Amino acid sequence: MAADAQLTDVVVIGGGVTGCAVARDAALRGLSVTLVEQGDLGAGTSGRFHGMLQSGARYVTTDVGYAAQCMRERRTFERIAAQAMDATGGLFVVLGSDPPGFEEVFERGCAEADIPTRRLSSEEVAAREPRVRGVVAAFEVPDAVFRPWSVVVALAEDAHTRGAAIRLHARVTRIDADGERCAVVVQRRDGSVDVLRARTVTIAAGPWAPSLVPTGGATPSMQLAKGSMLVLPERLVGAVVNRCRPPGGFDILVPFGATTIFGTTSLDVDDPTTRSVQPDEERDLRDGARALLGRDALDAYGGLTTYAGVRPLVVSATDTDGAVSRRHLAFEHPGLPVITIVGGSFTTHRAMAEDVVDRVCRRLGVDVACTTAQTPLPRSSGAFAWSRDAFFQPAAGAPWAS
Repeated sequence: MAADAQLTDVVVIGGGVTGCAVARDAALRGLSVTLVEQGDLGAGTSGRFHGMLQSGARYVTTDVGYAAQCMRERRTFERIAAQAMDATGGLFVVLGSDPPGFEEVFERGCAEADIPTRRLSSEEVAAREPRVRGVVAAFEVPDAVFRPWSVVVALAEDAHTRGAAIRLHARVTRIDADGERCAVVVQRRDGSVDVLRARTVTIAAGPWAPSLVPTGGATPSMQLAKGSMLVLPERLVGAVVNRCRPPGGFDILVPFGATTIFGTTSLDVDDPTTRSVQPDEERDLRDGARALLGRDALDAYGGLTTYAGVRPLVVSATDTDGAVSRRHLAFEHPGLPVITIVGGSFTTHRAMAEDVVDRVCRRLGVDVACTTAQTPLPRSSGAFAWSRDAFFQPAAGAPWAS
């Protein structure tokens, strides 16, 4: 597709998993793309979660449609990028202290969402996960674990190979937009300023998205939720272990490399850079981990590592009882060639990108179908995962390469 080198089809703001997936999808469809990230790839929310590749089972009692989408995307990811995941499997365990009757609701929800489950006895769980205490019953589900930086960097590298320009350590300070064009003002690390001109802009900056909306543009209703996690310096479980109880916090053990990550909390915040874990949060995380692993489970460790990430959740008029949807929202700003994508999860990043790029294509009059569900994601070389280089030009041979 021929393109004016001075006018990019789409500028993507945000180098997390969603932004990189949008850039790759758009490049696969032949659009000219520039991705802009204020820091390193995956340095925001995408690098600060528990690493779980969802089967969707966590959501079957609150949003069965979203649960089913997670299961579809989990299957797709294993088909196109198995090298970037650990197929650990998952368990939803019922403890003796858990409220009775929830497991029947959970099992029905999994069936409705097409999530395969198998009921296990306490003896079977003890044989598989001897560190987990007090289990009276459990369900086996196809949860897994991402290697998040491998995913984010692989998406960006493949987008770059297909013609996308990647700008790291470049902060967007302003977007000027009219009905047809956008001018994206970008400040480099050395203080110099560039202006990127584009037919469309996609804001995929997670919790930073509201601050980037052009002046006068409407803003999607969002809630920023800080999730804190505790890192245990030993692989204590072989599978992802979830509490089988009404959704809440302090209920996931994730085997991540040679560690186990336990989480999470959920605290409403106003600032996307709020990443400190307070002493009371750490105390609650420790207590939650002990509920699954036993009262003395943490005594062998000294000071434990904690970390936190801020999730950009979509607030819907249908949310009730404090439950906020995990679905994504692709918000098309009225009168402006700008789309903001918020919500969703690492698991659903491919579907989120497909939704956004479908909308971009309709606006540009491009009739090219999404192929990311069938196109394998190459293994990351790590060529610019933490590079000091600030600007990766489009790959040689792209029709819009300068």
